[in-house]
This record gives sequence, structure tokens and C-alpha cells, in this order.
Amino acid sequence: MAVLTGALISTAINGVKEIAGKYFDNKEQEEKFVAEFRTKVLDVVIEELRTSVAIIVAEAKGDSWLQRNWRPITMLTFVGLVVAKWLGWTAEGVTEVVELQLMELIKIGLGGYVIGRSVEKTAKIVAPAIKEGMRKRRLGQNANDIFEELNPDG
Repeated sequence: MAVLTGALISTAINGVKEIAGKYFDNKEQEEKFVAEFRTKVLDVVIEELRTSVAIIVAEAKGDSWLQRNWRPITMLTFVGLVVAKWLGWTAEGVTEVVELQLMELIKIGLGGYVIGRSVEKTAKIVAPAIKEGMRKRRLGQNANDIFEELNPDG
């Protein structure tokens, strides 16, 4: 599962608010339902970030050179195949479908690498904010307040 963006989260929560308004006569129940939904969404996002960070850290701290570098080597191989195609060195029988699939792999791989590096660099900043949000939630702070602090634009 890809990391959810703030805009997608806000859109989902606003959609749930709108739908909840149609099904709850009691405003307090509606707000409680939306707050619980926000809490669940934040739990999923936090778990997704933890998982991503754990994978990146495990690979970066791996014992072998190959474990630390297999993704960049794979991506360079795919890019090399594309460059070879542009230079006319493609093997016979390689169809346009295969070429397009190769380009998709490169897009996914480079996107994953950029996201992974971004997560790795921002984890030191994000992790304390997540911990603080979880601490406040354990202390009974309203989920709406936590969401607003973590997503001031939403």
C-alpha cells in the first residue's frame, strides 16, 4: 500500500463527514463517528510509515553489499536496457509492450527510491510528531485536535 497523501486523507475524511451528516440525526454521534474514523486513518498512516521506515533502515544497515545496493543496481539495469533500445541495440523480439512495461518498472522503482529516501530523511522529524500525537491520544486529547495539529492545512 502506498503512503497516503495529506490531500487524499483530507478528501476521505471530508467525504465521511458529508456521508455521516446524512445518516446521523444526533450531531454528537456524527462527530464521534468522524473522530473515530480519523483515528483509524491516522493509525493506518502511522503503521504504513513505520513499515516503510523499517524496510529502508533494514536494507540500509544490511550486512552485505548486495543487500544494501540491489535496488539501485536493478534500476540501473532497467535504465541501461532503455538506453540500449534508444541506441538501436535491442534484441530481436522485444515488443513495444515489453518496452512499456520496462518503463513502468523504472517509474515505479525511481518513485519508490525517491519516496524511500524522503521517508528516510524526514523520519527523524516525523517520528517525534507521531509519538507526540499518540501520547496525546493516550492522554485523552480529542482525535480532532490531534488531526488538526498533524495536518493544519486539512
